[in-house]
Amino acid sequence: MKGRAPMKHVKKLLALLLACVMAFGLGVTALAAELGGTPPHVISHTQDQTITRGDSCTFSVDVYVPAGWTAEYEWFISGQRIQGATESSLRLSPGDPGYPQGGKRYETLIAGIRCEIPLRHESGTFITLSSSCGLSVEPPMAWFWNIVRVLRNVVLFPLLWLTAPFRVMFYIFFAWE
Repeated sequence: MKGRAPMKHVKKLLALLLACVMAFGLGVTALAAELGGTPPHVISHTQDQTITRGDSCTFSVDVYVPAGWTAEYEWFISGQRIQGATESSLRLSPGDPGYPQGGKRYETLIAGIRCEIPLRHESGTFITLSSSCGLSVEPPMAWFWNIVRVLRNVVLFPLLWLTAPFRVMFYIFFAWE
């Protein structure tokens, strides 16, 4: 009898643990349904964009927020939070904080745009939704720089291979001591 009593408690503990795991597995959907119907969710968001350097762009996210929930918006570009960007849409113009800067005049700048949407229910429940896409900022006359890049590769790489033996000989005779 002494050996069976602890097993009885272990079975109850395992059943309780399984019930907790299953309840947690139901996730936000069950919780939101319990709190009042359809759960908050992202309806639509801006897809990846490609713009010419110097142009403005707009990103937006449309979220279903049922009664009793409040939503906030936090926009990020390349992992950095954009100060003051707390609306459901984000407009980036040259010179704005977060607008991709730098790079050579012929390079395409690529940035990740993300919107985090913390949602709070009046009961105290808290969840976060997320929306993300990419931004490619191409240089003006990108087609011209692409042609230059291809021509450079077509001309330069064969020359490097043709001159390789001479560069090796030069290194052996003059630079190697």
